[in-house]
Amino acid sequence: MHKIKKIIFTNLFFLTIIFTALFFTIQCNPPSTSGNSDDTEDTDNTKAIIVTVDGLSFANTLLDPFGLENIQKSEDYLKTNLSKLDNSESIRSFTWSGDAGDTAVILQSSYTGLRKFLIDNYNEAKAKNKAFIVIGHSWGTFLSYLALSLEPQIQCDLYITLSSPLGTASGLPLTSPEGIIRKYTDDKLTEMSFDILGTNYPNTKKFYNFWANGDLVSGSLAGKIPVTLNVQDVKIDEGINDNRDIAGTYFWHKFTTLGDEVVTVTDPSYPIYLAYLISIGINDITPARNTFINQVVSQIQTASGY
Repeated sequence: MHKIKKIIFTNLFFLTIIFTALFFTIQCNPPSTSGNSDDTEDTDNTKAIIVTVDGLSFANTLLDPFGLENIQKSEDYLKTNLSKLDNSESIRSFTWSGDAGDTAVILQSSYTGLRKFLIDNYNEAKAKNKAFIVIGHSWGTFLSYLALSLEPQIQCDLYITLSSPLGTASGLPLTSPEGIIRKYTDDKLTEMSFDILGTNYPNTKKFYNFWANGDLVSGSLAGKIPVTLNVQDVKIDEGINDNRDIAGTYFWHKFTTLGDEVVTVTDPSYPIYLAYLISIGINDITPARNTFINQVVSQIQTASGY
């Protein structure tokens, strides 16, 4: 009994550290593991179907070991934010619980979950002669990467990962936040019996991975996935003197959600945000954000044939 309690405590400790780094808790998805469409109808003037996959919910993932109900509702934040940037596209948000403990269930079959969602939208895109684009953020990149790898008949015209934990550095002490994030990610890969350097990987014409040195839950994917994918790693805080720590993670991980602002003036963390900007030697993060946003939108428009 003592050993069981120790294991539970250790796992809870790991989860707490991992997701406390993200305690701003991007609102991720309602209690469902089936992954249903948001019932948005495609319109005739669109040139692509875009599937977005949001990241996890800190609260829902943390509550899972206790068998408690999910408490947060979906805002489909990637779809919401992307629609403000390029509303000419048909954007479909995959809906899931936000509980990373549901990963295996979400990916277990071609007939349910994210794999079916991707297959259905891909088939529709091909039937309507539209481009097919997939965009994931945070744990949504883990889910989408594995789902696409398990369904190689799906050919993406463009696949974009934003702040992917698959890029988190390896070989670091488990006492470090980054080491804990890497272990959690690797443990899920083991649970899925998935070899990240194996022969299964997404079938995509173009692959862009956007990451920030200041974000522990991200990193370059080069060397961490098969070279065949020819991933284009884009460091979005290039030229900024970031420390790779939890403080930077708080802001840069939110930065990559494609939202209007990293932190608004009404956010309780705004004073901390200003102090963080001073610590990295800049007064305004807007230029970096605009460059990042323009790169994402440009790739989407190019893949869509605009």
